[in-house]
Amino acid sequence: MLTFTLNPTDARVYVDDTASNMDYFCPTCGSPVIPRKGEVRRHHFAHKGGGSCADGWSRSYDDSEWHHLWQERFPRKNQEITLTLGEVRHRADVLTETTVVEFQRSALTPEQFNERNTFYQDLGYKVVWLYDLRDAFREGALREEPHKDAGLRFSWGNPRKAFRAYDLERGNVNLFLQLRDEGDGPCIVRPEDVSPNGFETCPSYIK
Repeated sequence: MLTFTLNPTDARVYVDDTASNMDYFCPTCGSPVIPRKGEVRRHHFAHKGGGSCADGWSRSYDDSEWHHLWQERFPRKNQEITLTLGEVRHRADVLTETTVVEFQRSALTPEQFNERNTFYQDLGYKVVWLYDLRDAFREGALREEPHKDAGLRFSWGNPRKAFRAYDLERGNVNLFLQLRDEGDGPCIVRPEDVSPNGFETCPSYIK
């Protein structure tokens, strides 16, 4: 869901700061967009005429409430930043000086996951992913177990296919998994080992 766009002078504009008599344009594909500021859905921009964005990632951008709450923890100047590599343009959820942060609740294919990582890495950025796995943890698909060396271990017998090619050793793509909003144990963990049966992880950050 697009919440930042460009005015005719190419200045970034937040959806709640728009004027009714001004033209606005998609920062990724350049098509005209209009602000949607109703009372039901989150305020956003829509492409005029019901058209879709020319950005090939547009259908896989995560629009969940969880995603937006995390994104809004960052200053607006760092949110929804369009990056360009040759003729290709894509929108990062958050961009800091050296790092792209992506928040993802819905599933990505391995090809989509790898394409995003390659795009950002080719631009010289480190990539940090935060995946929402609260439902999987709540339903027991991802389990918390005592571990003699690490204190706790989290095993996931059937991890998402997108992570099968994830390389823990590369270091310029970091993956974090949110398991809960609050509680006695860690809320967010980082995979530290991968086996054919899934992930074995240890807490590296506690929200």
